[in-house]
Amino acid sequence: MLRASIVVAALFAMPLAAVAQPQQQAKPAVQKDGWQLLGEQTVKGKRDKDTFVVGKYEGKFDQIQINVLDSDIELKDITVFFGNGEKWSPGTKMSFKEGQRSRAIDLPGKDRMIAKIEMTYANTPGGGAARVQILGRDKSWKPGNGGSAPSQNQTPAASFDPTGWTLLGEQTVNGGKDKDTIKVGKYKGAFDQITMVVTDSDLDLESLTVKFSKGEMWSPALRKTFKEGSRSHVIDLPGKDRVISKIELKYANLPGGGKAKVQIYGRDAGRPAPPPPTKVEWDNKGWSLLGKSTVDGWRDKDTLKVNKGPFSEIMFVVAGSDVELRNIVVVLGNGEKFEMPSNVVFKEGTRTAPIDIPGKLRKIKSVDFSYANLPGGGRAQLEVWGRKKPGGDPKPF
Repeated sequence: MLRASIVVAALFAMPLAAVAQPQQQAKPAVQKDGWQLLGEQTVKGKRDKDTFVVGKYEGKFDQIQINVLDSDIELKDITVFFGNGEKWSPGTKMSFKEGQRSRAIDLPGKDRMIAKIEMTYANTPGGGAARVQILGRDKSWKPGNGGSAPSQNQTPAASFDPTGWTLLGEQTVNGGKDKDTIKVGKYKGAFDQITMVVTDSDLDLESLTVKFSKGEMWSPALRKTFKEGSRSHVIDLPGKDRVISKIELKYANLPGGGKAKVQIYGRDAGRPAPPPPTKVEWDNKGWSLLGKSTVDGWRDKDTLKVNKGPFSEIMFVVAGSDVELRNIVVVLGNGEKFEMPSNVVFKEGTRTAPIDIPGKLRKIKSVDFSYANLPGGGRAQLEVWGRKKPGGDPKPF
């Protein structure tokens, strides 16, 4: 076993009988939210085993937590030895990313004195020397009975000045996979921008969808992994002074993580509304507008609900900016799906040739597609039109 560098005070490495009297001990400062640093070790080998000597002068605890810094590690085993000679293992085997910490681990019983904690772990392949911290907490701790200032050893809260922002709501991620809805409503105000703040644990965000008061839905490009204490960039909402009905989130805590807290803020930036796109002039006689949408950045997917027909052709018209359409799927009235064979890039002010729908006249239930403004583009407006093809039945696509 490679020797780990020990960052705990030397008195904790001495036999308990040799420890000085309590009145000579300076009890470590209580950290933010009552957490107290019990010890720290550096993992210097592929596999390592270390002992964190604690002792009764640290206090009594109901919970412990593992914090990993400087590199990734694989935790193989952890065993807690209590002051009365009992030992207990939570069966915690997990991978930690650098800067990640575990959930709060409840100890059996109440107000337990910890003699020592043994851990077996390893740096992951290619990793550096990880620092592993053990923290303990008495759940009955309250601000004012031991200090509340966070120390340099504790992961900081998100560096975010909420001045000028309105908290729209917050949620706690309670599982490996989770889905939550933050209800906002007109009484919160009207907003041009939102931002997302993550605290208490790392988080893997899968999607964020904003639903406005008039039913329009919009999703920004925000599929990413958030480190604890980080936040998103400022996200411009489409349009100006929008009332938000609700915000839907799909996310997950990362393996070994605790319960991340997600906060969504909004503000009115006072920016002017974008100019309306110049209408595309074309002979639309015989055509019916099936629906339209504004493209305001990369989106996962959008759906235009149609429920009209019957039609034998459709057409896409783009105004305001260049745009790329992907994964176009026309859902017909009987549930059949008609998929476009490739991506389509539109120049501003252009439209597709009429696209034949397979079969005879068909009712259109919806049109699904993904799209994006091209680099440097503005907000494109996309319209979908349908018609009965003049001159007889259409040929198959």
